[in-house]
Amino acid sequence: MSFSPDVLTLKNVSATYSEDSLGGRMVLTDVDFSLKHEAGMAVLTGPNGSGKTTILRVITGELPVASGNVFLAGREISSEPTHKRSGLGCLFQRAMDGMCGSLTVEENLCLMLTNGPPSPVRPLVCEKRRKQLLTRAAEIAGPVGRQDGVLKKLANHFGKYPNEFSGGEAQQLCLLALMVQEPGPVLVLADEPTLNLDKSNRELCLEMLVKLAKKTTVLVATHDRDLIGLAHCVMKVEEGRIAGND
Repeated sequence: MSFSPDVLTLKNVSATYSEDSLGGRMVLTDVDFSLKHEAGMAVLTGPNGSGKTTILRVITGELPVASGNVFLAGREISSEPTHKRSGLGCLFQRAMDGMCGSLTVEENLCLMLTNGPPSPVRPLVCEKRRKQLLTRAAEIAGPVGRQDGVLKKLANHFGKYPNEFSGGEAQQLCLLALMVQEPGPVLVLADEPTLNLDKSNRELCLEMLVKLAKKTTVLVATHDRDLIGLAHCVMKVEEGRIAGND
């Protein structure tokens, strides 16, 4: 029988924000949890400043661990730089933060579909590959969205740049890219993905998150009660610690 490691394990992880002459301020203390290697949605919830987003930042490598270990699908990644942590997908609180401002929305989508973060120095995909990627996006977007489909709605904005895009539309674009990547991420991290969205965009993003969670593991930091209700695992974060699981 083959062994399938947990998709994510944090083992006694502590992290510190440095503060110039005052030394470090501990923001995570002995965080310890695992997520099974299966599709589904897990949630980190707790008051503002409790450490939810900080846990996500430790997983992506934006914040180094002071002690402890982070494992992704059995691979120890604590010492790996952010750009080498393959298998991770990210949905930012502000989707525009995950896009390259000098590229159009269509170019950003094509780059996201190549399973890597957009970058102004990366070459754009060729015209044939771009059409293949957008065709695949259209195939999956139609059933997910409303009658006219997510991609049809977004297509009217493909020539725009991220700063011309609404927050809800940008969030849908990033979700769409995560859903159609091949190979797809083994773990998607989402930081307050429905925050500040109007009712229509929020409902559509919830639909897309549920569909994404049917094919991969999604770890969400959120206060959204609807998202919490959809999760198979809820972890409460208090003062930089996991205070309990539901």
